[in-house]
Amino acid sequence: MNSTDLRVRRTRKTLRQGLFELLQKHEFDKISVIDICRESMVTRATFYTHYKDKYDLLEDGIRTILFEPLEKYRTEKHEIENIDEMLSICEEVIHIIDSRRSSFAYILRRNEYVEYFIRKYLASVLVNIISSREHVPVPREIYAEYYSNACVSVVSAWIKDNMNYTANEIVEYLKTLLNRGAHAV
Repeated sequence: MNSTDLRVRRTRKTLRQGLFELLQKHEFDKISVIDICRESMVTRATFYTHYKDKYDLLEDGIRTILFEPLEKYRTEKHEIENIDEMLSICEEVIHIIDSRRSSFAYILRRNEYVEYFIRKYLASVLVNIISSREHVPVPREIYAEYYSNACVSVVSAWIKDNMNYTANEIVEYLKTLLNRGAHAV
């Protein structure tokens, strides 16, 4: 099966949309493959041609929604020269999550693996683009883990706890914390 085939891409998109529509109304654990197929108007055979189970579909949906916009940082020769550039990637993640806030609220509240998956992916993006010329007193991998964990932890708490802050306020708070650390308090 060629993943660049328009029919394949369209079917996968339809299944992802069906799942996210169902997540607006039901808990993930209560959603069956049959429910997803009904919502997406595809057969179970079609579903299993593309995904091994609903967890595989969920992971693909999150990867597609959240990470495709960040792929440019992994595929192009792109080096970050300062903290503001790194924070702009975190800002992009925050706005993507905010645009699908209710879906992400459900997913983040009930599935720790998703949060871990987001953290690890963001760290892999950051470690690949932190300039090797930049003087960092710690290894780039630790630097990337620190920033990805800070970004995802703050965003996760904001979404899960339904905090009354705008996406732009969260970005500014993160900038303050990451620029000034404990001195921000």
